[in-house]
Amino acid sequence: MYFLLADMAERFALLKYGLALVLMVIGMKLLLIDVLKIPVLVSLGVVAAIVATSVFLSLLTPRRTPQQLPPPQVGER
Repeated sequence: MYFLLADMAERFALLKYGLALVLMVIGMKLLLIDVLKIPVLVSLGVVAAIVATSVFLSLLTPRRTPQQLPPPQVGER
């Protein structure tokens, strides 16, 4: 699973942000488990929607090549 996600993260620029959002949603679900009962199918649907949206938005945004990136600022590596 890790290698699949690592390969996909190179192909889809916004996937890492989607996965970070998934981790935050699951963390909030775990923190609120005693207060709010969220069904498993709802959680799975939210996770799938976040991943699908990040992949879809990655496909819509143009990929920037190294020639298109701005030059590094002083002090950056």
